[in-house]
Amino acid sequence: MARCFVAQHDSNSWSRSSKTSPIAKESLRQAQAELAYVTRVMTMGELAVSIAHEANQPLAAVITNGNAALRWLPTLTPNVEEARAASAALWL
Repeated sequence: MARCFVAQHDSNSWSRSSKTSPIAKESLRQAQAELAYVTRVMTMGELAVSIAHEANQPLAAVITNGNAALRWLPTLTPNVEEARAASAALWL
């Protein structure tokens, strides 16, 4: 990572130097392009994780409330009010 930073940092002085070979300039340009690509791919990965979390969180709440309602009903004295409240939360 530091190597890429140094190459990027030094790119301005390299491009102004008349002694820099075309091969070195092309190598630097290619390294910068690869770094930009990796950065974009990492950003897309972070976005995908964020979207997945936002979609899964409400689904987990629905499952939790549904399971709670199912646990309250089959007891000797069913807690209908709690089951109703948990079921109502599924629609909010």
